[in-house]
Amino acid sequence: MYLSKSFVRFCSLLLIAAIFNSCVVYSPFLARKDPPPSFEGRVLRLIWEGKTGSKLYMTGTSIKDAVLSGTVTSIEKFPHKKNKQLINVYIDPSVAKPASSASTFSLPLSGIRKIEVYDLDLGKTIVGTFFLIGGVGVLLSGIALLLVAIFKESCPFVYVWNGHEFEFRGEIYSGAIFPSLERHDYMALPGLHASENEYRIKLTNQVQEIQYTNLAELCVVDHPRNTEVLADKHGMYHTVEHAQSPLSASSEHNPDLLGLITAKDSLRYSGDEGADLAQSHDALYVDFARPANTDTAKLILKAKNSFWLDYTLGQFFNLFGNRYDQWYDKQNRSPRALEPNWPLQQGIPLSVYLKENGAWKYVDYFEVIGPMADRDVIMPLDISAHKEDKIELKLECGALFWEIDYVALDYTADREIRQQTIAPSKAVDEKGRNVRKQLSRDDKSYYVMPAVGNQAILCYPAPPAREDMNRTVYLHSKGHYKIITNPRGNPDVAYLESFRQAGRFGQFSREIFQDLKEKIAR
Repeated sequence: MYLSKSFVRFCSLLLIAAIFNSCVVYSPFLARKDPPPSFEGRVLRLIWEGKTGSKLYMTGTSIKDAVLSGTVTSIEKFPHKKNKQLINVYIDPSVAKPASSASTFSLPLSGIRKIEVYDLDLGKTIVGTFFLIGGVGVLLSGIALLLVAIFKESCPFVYVWNGHEFEFRGEIYSGAIFPSLERHDYMALPGLHASENEYRIKLTNQVQEIQYTNLAELCVVDHPRNTEVLADKHGMYHTVEHAQSPLSASSEHNPDLLGLITAKDSLRYSGDEGADLAQSHDALYVDFARPANTDTAKLILKAKNSFWLDYTLGQFFNLFGNRYDQWYDKQNRSPRALEPNWPLQQGIPLSVYLKENGAWKYVDYFEVIGPMADRDVIMPLDISAHKEDKIELKLECGALFWEIDYVALDYTADREIRQQTIAPSKAVDEKGRNVRKQLSRDDKSYYVMPAVGNQAILCYPAPPAREDMNRTVYLHSKGHYKIITNPRGNPDVAYLESFRQAGRFGQFSREIFQDLKEKIAR
């Protein structure tokens, strides 16, 4: 889908709906330190990194000559309903704490490492500006800003230590919303830096979910310098040397999409906006030249799920009304309560088909990635029985559920690699508790993050690097999560029964998409 004016306006409305109805209302986002945000009328929570003790809060703040001043006091519990007035200020450990609470305190801005703001009002202001101005360019930049500010973090979120700070990398085991859907996940960690011969990552819960992580180990892969390494969904590592772009790319409603998917950039295929309501799936068709005497290929994508998929799931859960928890518990009690192929039948993963003898043959699917960050993913293809000199592929998903930025094939054979699996040497949560055992192996012991703000820092010994090879580090995780929501009213059981039909969820996506478009047009 190219970003048409109507679609951009639709995104604005979607973001408004997400802001006022989703679970991320009070999730913090990073603010700039220079210049700092306005502290007027706000309460600052002062956090000395690496130190424990009673919480200190600053009120009555002012800034003069690059020094922040105010009154510091100790508050046992800050009211949750006022979180949007709260600003987290992370302070360098070298800055001395005030000797007592209920005293004046001066803090040089140079002593602040990071600022997090809980600010729903900012989101409202940006969206309001969209509709007042109405320009497509302004909408595009505003949407990007709002996605960063409001949807900064979703499933557990993973941050890597880059040598200076923890940097957001993505989500793990997305889509595993029931115990029966628990799965392994393999996520590359570019930017991960070894400090004092140790890798560090951070897991956080920043949405209204209960997150159950069973395993979090690192896979350190050393590979030849002229290659990249990508993990498939089974945890097998493949080298990439000569990725080839498609000859053509199209969809049911657009004959030429090649310019959207041949480079890793901001352009992407996001589904067919103008499709009929009965069309439950979107499909991207790509053709590749096939070299002679080649029996295997590796399909490479850079992609992610759309925010629209999250929104559609939220609307689906609302249909259960006051029986949502009862329905969820049923899935928890019986692994067979949910049809195991239901997500695939509804197009939530991204399915891959290969055309053979004029007919589409199902190959496999890519797991759900989540909407927060793109991933480079790979799928090996057996083309030994394929007799034609062209490879035709279909990438299919539920309506508007995936965003595909880049598609390529690599026909080279996998090169030799060196792989090491490393369990955490230390894992400590936000309260200083040791959670290493829960994360070290695939078993029945879970590290549970039940609330917003839960987090753990995981440390791993870094093996010596090989001078003649490149290194790629993957996080191998396993787990599931429960979305906390509070839908009201009685469920429409007869309507819910329709979702047993394959493709119904994609049709539901089109229906609510059309409904929002009509609201924009009014």
